[in-house]
Amino acid sequence: MLRNTLQLAALTIRRPGDGVRIVIRLLGDSVRMQVESLVLVAIVGTLLMVAMDRLGPGAAGPGTMLLTTAPLFLTIIQVAAMALIAALMFGVGRVFGGRGGFSDCLSTVIWLQAILMLFQIAQLVTWFVLPFLSFLVTMAALMAAAYLFISFIKEVHGFRNVFAVIIGVIVTLFVVAGMLAMLLSVVGFQQQAPI
Repeated sequence: MLRNTLQLAALTIRRPGDGVRIVIRLLGDSVRMQVESLVLVAIVGTLLMVAMDRLGPGAAGPGTMLLTTAPLFLTIIQVAAMALIAALMFGVGRVFGGRGGFSDCLSTVIWLQAILMLFQIAQLVTWFVLPFLSFLVTMAALMAAAYLFISFIKEVHGFRNVFAVIIGVIVTLFVVAGMLAMLLSVVGFQQQAPI
């Protein structure tokens, strides 16, 4: 199974469209398989982040040291984040004429996270062997994440213009960030307001 997963990951990096089509076909519309895959990926991701953080403060990334002290909370956050990303991929894609369903979007997000975990494992290994290479692995993971995410959106929704997809992703990120900033400012204002 591990060998097949690695082969599928390699295929996905070489030909994202072919890889994600196989993943969607494997998971299908089975809610049980998707939920199990979602939870499994979140748990393994949490274990990797905790392991990396044990190597040194913030080794798993900036702002993660506090989260890694509460693995269950971190797992829940990862599940919620993947579900939110899938919902945004589905909703925004449909607004612009995309044809992908929510289950397809969720499958692609789960698979993207699974591939990124392989980069996390590589980062963990390089941290032990050649620590200075860990930064390069991180940069490669970020580039792979952007490349695969754009490719997955194109494949799931049937979009042809890659530049339009990139612009859509950037605009969505700014809108979501702005909404979160407004929400946090309102919550902060209410907490500071006198009773």
